[in-house]
Amino acid sequence: MTPDLRSAYASTDRPVVFIDESYQLDGSDRYYIVAAAMVDTELLVSTRNSLRDFYGSGSMHASEMYRRAEFASLAAATRLVSRQMDASDVVIYTPVDESDLHAATARERCLQHLVTSLHRDFEAHIFVIDARRLLAENEADRRTVRDLRRSGQIGRDVTALHTRPSQEPLIALADIMAWAFRQEHARNDSTWFEPLREHTQVTRLP
Repeated sequence: MTPDLRSAYASTDRPVVFIDESYQLDGSDRYYIVAAAMVDTELLVSTRNSLRDFYGSGSMHASEMYRRAEFASLAAATRLVSRQMDASDVVIYTPVDESDLHAATARERCLQHLVTSLHRDFEAHIFVIDARRLLAENEADRRTVRDLRRSGQIGRDVTALHTRPSQEPLIALADIMAWAFRQEHARNDSTWFEPLREHTQVTRLP
């Protein structure tokens, strides 16, 4: 775990939000999905340990598990994630316009909705986001949060931190959620999302 994460966790008694995404930018059905799993601070260690006990020291990525045909483990993972949920987790998704070539606008809109709603409803102010490939992409996320702060839509203490699942296994909660919802949205296969449905608020942005 990075020093920034450790310091952030120590500074709050509010739930911490973990964020990951899934998307499709090819073909006629272009969409962007952002999932957020919220974990109470007193449960961070035990939830992290549950994930490690289940999958070992490696990072758990749903798409890679599916590609390797780890279907039984993936099904068990969705059940494990559902047991860690408390009806405050969310999935935001939106179509991606053809002019939005890299889905930057779609991602920004999803993050704006997610951060403002979870901050408003649960006073969450630490958002831990799966780090993206380019530093400029991470900076775009932080700029989105800064703009929300400057406009007064969220508090001045709201912070976005980027890290990899190897540094914070709890990102896997959001990874599983986003992947499972994608299977239902894109493939009409509700098998994977069904264990999560009861505890997840799904919002479609226009």
